[in-house]
Amino acid sequence: MMHIKVNKSNAELARKFIIKNNLLDNSFIVQHDDRDTYFPISNNIYKANIKKLLKNHNFEIIDIVGKKRDVNDYYKLINERIGPDITIDTGYDALGNIGIIDPRHNSDKKVLKTLALCILDSNSNLKTVLAKNGPVNGIYRTRRLSYIAGERKYIASYKENGATFIFDVRRTFFSTRLSFERSRLMKLSKNNECVMVLFAGIGPFAIEIAKKNLNSNIIGIEINPYAYKNMIKNIKLNNTKNVHAVLGDVKKIYKKYASISDRIIMPLPKTSYEFLDEAFFIAKDNCIVHLYAFVEIDGGFDKFVKKLQVHAKNNGYGVEILFHRVVRPYSALEEEIVIDYRIKKH
Repeated sequence: MMHIKVNKSNAELARKFIIKNNLLDNSFIVQHDDRDTYFPISNNIYKANIKKLLKNHNFEIIDIVGKKRDVNDYYKLINERIGPDITIDTGYDALGNIGIIDPRHNSDKKVLKTLALCILDSNSNLKTVLAKNGPVNGIYRTRRLSYIAGERKYIASYKENGATFIFDVRRTFFSTRLSFERSRLMKLSKNNECVMVLFAGIGPFAIEIAKKNLNSNIIGIEINPYAYKNMIKNIKLNNTKNVHAVLGDVKKIYKKYASISDRIIMPLPKTSYEFLDEAFFIAKDNCIVHLYAFVEIDGGFDKFVKKLQVHAKNNGYGVEILFHRVVRPYSALEEEIVIDYRIKKH
């Protein structure tokens, strides 16, 4: 099988060249030895004027046996290139075409780069690998990211539950780990509901619910102007005309929506409790609220339910807990939970 052979020092340059010219055969793995890297070339190489493409590049075309990908390819590459005795965090988040790794336990830059190349070489959908460079912070919930390998791009194209989302990973918040929750709420939602998504981000909860319920009215409020612009684009991309994107601070604009909501989604776990007044104000009688929160692992759920009950008592309404679950571990002491509850105003 035809491969482009390059010295390892030129491998990243060669990768960009090969991807740009649509030459890589992603059904085979990129091979390596002590000195060189071998990129498998697709059949369309014969349709291209390869000599012209390779002119001014120190690349060599050779014929070697190709190695097909398999489900364990990523871990095989790690074992081959990094070794079985090095303890590293091999997990990563895949946002469509962008992979994001957490370097907190991978301080060695060479190991980090090798891990990123293992990710790219074992996943044909990923074109870029970035590293987290600090926690999510600020009212826009963004995180600094560092480029590691692949194409130097930051616009993700991600598909989930029948919807497609495009967004800038540096300027907006998005979590693949809420995919199950978005699917769950999409299934729970009903047609003809008015659904308010507070802190809507780029629109995943709103758009996925809207695609299932064409006669529902979905309102997504987002304070981050970049996320808001991406939400507008994603509404058009998914043809969900029943989603209405609103740019603004929930605390400043909530009074426009008095008692209109059949369902409220509050995916802001760090400070969701601070918006219980707003949720009560926009809720109809019997409105269902899906509230996300960070709580202590030991006894945190019970404490949070008591907070809800105290708020309800102080504001003259009832609370019926319908469902709760742990969404994900957050730290050694905390976890993210979701609580579904009904507001009873009468």
